[in-house]
Amino acid sequence: MLSIVVSKGRNTLEFSDEELFEQGPVILFTWQLTPGWPVLKVTNNIQQFGYEPAEFLSKKLFYTDIVHSEDLGLIINEMKAFLENDIIYFEQDYRIITKNGDVRWVYEKT
Repeated sequence: MLSIVVSKGRNTLEFSDEELFEQGPVILFTWQLTPGWPVLKVTNNIQQFGYEPAEFLSKKLFYTDIVHSEDLGLIINEMKAFLENDIIYFEQDYRIITKNGDVRWVYEKT
């Protein structure tokens, strides 16, 4: 995990990568590659889409639950192809559904 430590005299500030991302629009997810893609970790700024981290962490909501139904099949097929070909870095654009039903495009780097 990336950590940034800034020291000046007696004042020391430590920021994890999640804390830095939470200051902007980027959301970090860690999800399990099992059916539904259960979320193991999510940053608090998921709230910009109306969701609370606890909804994912308690398994009441899975990552695939918020992916637009027209995009989910393509994403799953691409993920399978990446794994079968040992591609460990990839990017995808797709839509998610916010808690209030709005559609938002997201850009994913994995």
